[in-house]
Amino acid sequence: MDFSGWLAVGVALTFAVAVLTQPRRSWAWLRAHLRLVLVVIGLVGLLVIAITWLPEVLASPLDDPVAQAEELREERRTVLAGVAALGAAIGLFYTHQRHRLERASNELERDANRTDRYTKAVEQLGHESIHIRLGGVYALERVMQDSPKDAQTVMDVLCAFVRESANTPAPDGQEDGPLPGKAPATDLQAALTVIGRSPSEISKNLAHAQLSGADLSLADLSRAYMVGTDLTGAYMTGADLTGAILVFAKLIDASMPSADLTDANLTGANLTDASLVNADLTRANLRGANLRRADLRGADLTDANLTSTGPSPKGLSSSIWNAHGPHKTIWPEGFTPDHPPEDDLA
Repeated sequence: MDFSGWLAVGVALTFAVAVLTQPRRSWAWLRAHLRLVLVVIGLVGLLVIAITWLPEVLASPLDDPVAQAEELREERRTVLAGVAALGAAIGLFYTHQRHRLERASNELERDANRTDRYTKAVEQLGHESIHIRLGGVYALERVMQDSPKDAQTVMDVLCAFVRESANTPAPDGQEDGPLPGKAPATDLQAALTVIGRSPSEISKNLAHAQLSGADLSLADLSRAYMVGTDLTGAYMTGADLTGAILVFAKLIDASMPSADLTDANLTGANLTDASLVNADLTRANLRGANLRRADLRGADLTDANLTSTGPSPKGLSSSIWNAHGPHKTIWPEGFTPDHPPEDDLA
């Protein structure tokens, strides 16, 4: 028997021993994967043929038997090297496919984990304990950080929590509930802090929320939708309100020094007694806004719309008379306050 015969017998015996020594349950696997087994047997057969037959085809015929044998061995080495390279390529492909499937499986597992964390965090927001609600707020922030594709959904939930909690009176005897005219409850303030430090590309809807006394210092609320929001007495030092929609917002006595209100829409907003020291109101729409006694020292109102929608002294401005604005205040071109204070006249 030549080399190919012995190799074929060896492969067949190895496969037979491997099958016969398997436990009974492996027979069920064998029946279920019969096609795969046949493919493997076929590949082994092709391998045997390649190792035994190909060298004889490739070897050059020689008269010297010794030289012929050496030529055959050389061709066999070449074929074996090619088979080894092919096997390595198949192994690499299989490894790549396995890693790809593992990554997909891990991603599905992470998605399931994030979904579970999100669900539990939302449930925590409705808990009667303020400490558990706080945990829910920060858990949602972590979900938002870990999964940018879910960030908008999480933000919508947090904004809804703020709107509902801020507008719901506290039950009798409950001190930590949101009370009109006072600073927000701890969990509500925590939600506002998370909202304020979230990326600006995420839409934020706080329309008609009762946020009097809230601390929104340095908050990123650019392009935020805050129509009719009550921000009476809110602290908004250095807040980014670029392009924010603050139509008919209540900003009475709000502290907004150095706030950026560039391109903000403040139509009909009530800014009575508000502090806008060094605020940037470039191109802000203040049509019909109430700026009585507002502190505008150092504010930049370049190209701001101060058109009044109702009667005001001398038909000028958005009820801006009696506002504080010394010579450092930058007014729109061609605009003069109704009653400039003494510093302006100096």
